[in-house]
Formats: sequence, structure tokens, C-alpha cells
Amino acid sequence: MTDSPRPSKVFCLGMNRTGSTSLYEYLLELGYNATHDPNWWYWRVKSGLDQFDAYTDGYEGYKPWRTYPNLWLLQFWFPDAKFVINTRPLDAWLTSRLKHNSANYRKWKRKTDPHSLLKGWVRNRNHWHRKLIRFSEEYPEKTLWVNIHDPEASAMLKEFIAIKTDVALPHSNQINNNPEAAGQVNEFLDRYIREEDHQSIRTAHWK
Repeated sequence: MTDSPRPSKVFCLGMNRTGSTSLYEYLLELGYNATHDPNWWYWRVKSGLDQFDAYTDGYEGYKPWRTYPNLWLLQFWFPDAKFVINTRPLDAWLTSRLKHNSANYRKWKRKTDPHSLLKGWVRNRNHWHRKLIRFSEEYPEKTLWVNIHDPEASAMLKEFIAIKTDVALPHSNQINNNPEAAGQVNEFLDRYIREEDHQSIRTAHWK
């Protein structure tokens, strides 16, 4: 794989808070004309996606309905593209979102249900990851699932994109840096999510 030409397009399909900033900075260093803007998930015309060579930032919940890229249309438009599915354990991802404290993440929270915010995040993540699973099974040679906490993530990405430069990705789980956020997430997971899926990098099952 290392002898293959590097792809002309790279789509990083992970949801936000999954190392997308690190991927953006890295792709810029490689010479890609990259964008770190979640609005590309809403684009439905090829001319919009012709603007850049690499897309990194993921879904932030700007709208009350789920809007995700059409993976099969991206593959049709850009047949030599590579698709990086950057992800991280569920508990770390939820905590990172709480720590980030973006209003976009919180705008659809229901006041009557203290767990509605995290429930919605898990539902959105499961919905998107199920699509990614189907797509990656159909195009295994063009997709890479990479857990950004995996010590081998850099090597995996380096081989997948067929480049010679090392990749710097965050490996450590920082969830203990905010005890309040971590406590909220742990309480939610213990109540609603099967224990074996607390650190799932794909989909999580409800109790």
C-alpha cells in the first residue's frame, strides 16, 4: 500500500471531537487544500466539494434533524478518494463534548429530561456509525476505522493515505481532566448503555 499514489481527496468522516483538528493540521502539512468546517456535511452539489482536497470537521448539530454526507455519492463523484473514519471510545467522546461546552451541541436539550442531551448524542452517533459500517463493508479498501486513542493510529493512517511522513494524533484519554463532566457521563452510561459498549468506537446498545 505504501507504493500506491496518495489520494487526491481525503474525507475524514468522524463526528466532531474525534481528532479532526489534528487531522486537519496534518493534511495541511502534507500539502492538501483542506477545510476544517462542519458545513461541508450539508453540501449536496459536486461543485461545492470541488473546492478542497480534504475535509475534516464533523457533525455539530446545527439543525434539529440529522444531516449527513451521502457516502455513496461521494464515492461516485470521487472514485479515487480515501475515507478516514476517525473515532474514539464512547465515554471519552461524550465527555469531550461536555467539556467543549459548545452551544451547538446543547441547543436541542429537553428541560424535562436531564439525560436528553447525552441520549441525543448517542442516537446521532449510532445513526451515523451504522451508515459508516455499511459503507466500509462495501468499500473496505477505501475506508479506515481509526481510534484516535490507539497507539497504532499514526502508523495505520500513514499506510492508508500512502504517505511517508509520520502522523501526530492524540492517543491519551483526557476524560479525567474534568471530574464533573466525566461523572455525568459515567452516570448516564451506567443507567442507559450496556457496560460492554461504554468504550465502543462504533455503535452502542441501550439497556
